[in-house]
Amino acid sequence: MAITGSITIVPGTVESLLITVTECATTNRVDLTGLPIELEIAINKGNVIRPPVIIKTEADMVLRNQANPGTRGQADLKLTAADTALLTPGTAMITIYVTDSGGDRRRVYRQQVVVEA
Repeated sequence: MAITGSITIVPGTVESLLITVTECATTNRVDLTGLPIELEIAINKGNVIRPPVIIKTEADMVLRNQANPGTRGQADLKLTAADTALLTPGTAMITIYVTDSGGDRRRVYRQQVVVEA
């Protein structure tokens, strides 16, 4: 699973993320149609990750054409200025979960994010 590029967020700005979900074993892209997706952003404090300050679900994302092999497994997510204003300078952690058709919620992505002043 990947988000394209490294991530730096400035509080109070609009940020657009392209999310791509792939199978770990095969790297084949996952058809996201109808699957619950959750993105969380939490502030890091030392070695402790605090509870998320931003939570987005599949309702906040726009799926790209899942029937097209070139865009299967991809979704666009826009963080609003109000969302990013909740972040404080330092580091944060983005975590993305997908619940598969069997009901298993899996962490498919985790990346540290730089939050600039």
